[in-house]
Amino acid sequence: IGPFMIAYGTNKFWVDSNIYYEQPDIDFTGELYINVLTPSSVQSFCTVNAINQQFGSNVLSPIIEYSSEDPNNDGLNDLITIRAIVPTTPSSISQINIIVGLDYTLNGIAKTQMSSGIFLSYSPSAGASKITAVGEIKLKQNYPLSSSDTISSKYSDVSIFSGLLTGSYMTALKNYGTRNATLVYRHNAMIVPYGETSQTVIELLLKVPPNQEVLYAPGMGEMLKFAWMQYLY
Repeated sequence: IGPFMIAYGTNKFWVDSNIYYEQPDIDFTGELYINVLTPSSVQSFCTVNAINQQFGSNVLSPIIEYSSEDPNNDGLNDLITIRAIVPTTPSSISQINIIVGLDYTLNGIAKTQMSSGIFLSYSPSAGASKITAVGEIKLKQNYPLSSSDTISSKYSDVSIFSGLLTGSYMTALKNYGTRNATLVYRHNAMIVPYGETSQTVIELLLKVPPNQEVLYAPGMGEMLKFAWMQYLY
């Protein structure tokens, strides 16, 4: 009984969360939202047709290019590049908001598949002829994911763009923020104010982390194993 009481008294007899690392499977869904603000206008574009129809005469017509790279041929993207050429008056731009839709899958201990994405907002002080962003897609969690032999698809059918149907960029961002698991884009951005006179080029380089930290809730087997080890110790 002595070892049991000592282990219990450490307040770590049961492990309620743990961490593991894996490279997530991330791909661009083809869903993209671009919102350009000037002192006199608000223009937008979305690849989701139902949303794009809402913009009427204020709709933009950008050229979208996308590519992905998997240099080690392991079947997982290591880099996703999205390029948009947006017809604008660069010197007049005061703000640009962007939403990028991403499919995100974890295949390790906390098997998860979700429809997710990243939200970006830039407020250039002297306009924007070109925006180049380079960074890494990171998983953000409010609490541990469940460990399971089957894939959790809690957010797989929930589009992050749904808020745009009834609201704005901020509405979609607020709705997205209520999730336990979201994605953030840790990046540096370079904004070139001058150059082009009738378009803004947006280039996003999204790196996939090779060792994403994942917080998960252990199953009963792992909890009992940990408790037994504590007891023996």
